[in-house]
Amino acid sequence: MTAYGYRIVQGEALLHEEKSKQIKELFASYLKGDSIRDAAKEAGIPYTIAQRALSNPTYLGTDFYPPIIDKEIFARAQERRARQNRQKSSEKETNENRKNPSTGFGLGARTFSEKVPEDEEAASWVYRHIIRGKEIRMSERLRKKLLDYVLRG
Repeated sequence: MTAYGYRIVQGEALLHEEKSKQIKELFASYLKGDSIRDAAKEAGIPYTIAQRALSNPTYLGTDFYPPIIDKEIFARAQERRARQNRQKSSEKETNENRKNPSTGFGLGARTFSEKVPEDEEAASWVYRHIIRGKEIRMSERLRKKLLDYVLRG
């Protein structure tokens, strides 16, 4: 499959005039601070193509493909993507590792009282989610209380 922005004519890769301009617009918009989604919209490129294009070294040129983007622009885009990926990874790790000390649940999970046996609605909710195979993060102490509740219930 030919990279977006090129066309193949008689076995030779040539720039597709309109689409190669869109690739340049994508990089420019992204480097001025737009999100990938907004930069794609600005350039008139589908989001999934924009995601791949921003990390595709083909746009620097190869033995087969002529260059669309210069090395400096491509390098700056890679630096921005790496920075954003590190930030997202750090945020995800932080959220997964933090737990609400009063409930034992990870962030984003429904919280309920540590007094699970007295909180039938909450225990029922957790039980239904476990049965459906949903992931519920909780402390070992809370897990034992829930198990005790289910076995007694």
